[in-house]
Amino acid sequence: MAKVSKTINPLHFEDLEPHRFEDLVRQLLYDFKKWVNLEATGVSGSDEGFDARGWEDYNVEEAEEEEIENDDKTQPIKQKRIWLIQCKREKVITPRKIERYVRSIKIDKGNPIYGIIFVAACDFSKQTRDKFISLIRDKGFKEFHLWGKREIEDMLFQPKNDHLLFAYFGISLKLRERSLKTLLRSKLSIKRKSLKQLQRYDPVLIRDINDACYPNKSKINDKKFHWEVFYFNGHCYAGIKLIVNKFFAFLELEKKKEIKLKKWDIYDSYNDAVVNNYENPWIDKRDKDKHYEKRNLIWRYWYNMAENNRGTLIEEGVIPYERIIAIDENGDEFLEKPHLYIQLNERGKLFDGFYCYLENNSSLTTYHFNPDKKKKIDFFPKKIETLRKKVKEIEKEEKAKRVEKSKNKNT
Repeated sequence: MAKVSKTINPLHFEDLEPHRFEDLVRQLLYDFKKWVNLEATGVSGSDEGFDARGWEDYNVEEAEEEEIENDDKTQPIKQKRIWLIQCKREKVITPRKIERYVRSIKIDKGNPIYGIIFVAACDFSKQTRDKFISLIRDKGFKEFHLWGKREIEDMLFQPKNDHLLFAYFGISLKLRERSLKTLLRSKLSIKRKSLKQLQRYDPVLIRDINDACYPNKSKINDKKFHWEVFYFNGHCYAGIKLIVNKFFAFLELEKKKEIKLKKWDIYDSYNDAVVNNYENPWIDKRDKDKHYEKRNLIWRYWYNMAENNRGTLIEEGVIPYERIIAIDENGDEFLEKPHLYIQLNERGKLFDGFYCYLENNSSLTTYHFNPDKKKKIDFFPKKIETLRKKVKEIEKEEKAKRVEKSKNKNT
């Protein structure tokens, strides 16, 4: 599924062959006036200084704000007006150039020209526009138009000219709009399915649609993402959230008008986000046993802390809905949990972004804090042997307290 661009770059009129540029301008002119005839004189090579000529069908009765008196002095208005169209496919037109072009226009007094349309594939400066208007008025033209690059682009981006935009530049706003609608419908459909079929904190299998190794991990001989089991952790405006990292944390909170984080630390030698139980068949049993042993040890240390000091650091990875191609809610014999088939992003990565926060472990109110590195301290033992020793000491002290408490009750 290709990524749809959000913007359109400027059109390159300079890439058009000169006569193709003239053809484009002439086709844009077809509904600009009510023409009796519009001919391409420039193609023949005998253009007499202009590239197209048109005869406008002018009806006196349809003229707006024009009063005609029925007396002997009334002059009949001609039913056809002659227009000249001049096209210049140049990168820059200076005031001096525009003066040369206008002065080169031949005037036939016996067949007067009513108006002129001067078109160029570049933008005009204010000085150039002012010079053009002044010279054209001196020439006696009744009506005139100066179209630069921006004016032509404005016309091409009108819905009625979408066929010309596609024919000359391969861009269609109508097709683009339909593509965006299709993309949006697909995105909303995936969002509805994920809301219905995914449960928070449940394992899900994320699979690359281009993977050909599944379910055999031994076939993988690169470091690219193929498939992995994650805990699903809800939705956000951008897509679904999966838990990438989860560490036991120590929090010291400051309670004043509002609760603030004063100090914190994490035990980053064990990641509780890794799905190591029976729901991940691609992890060796010995690794699972080590996992449980280490988790049990850090949990015992963490649980013996004061409740208001217990917390968790969670890092969530976000996969946009538009990169989720399909959801198989039934799974297969390897993992009977939802399988999400996704497309990796343009960098070949699974996640487009991450959320990272500290969360307290209170049963009453949950708070989220930013893990400010300036407030991080060394609280947890770094070595597993030290951690094991600390746990034994803590549990020995707790046992002695319980025995003492029991004796006091009996006496």
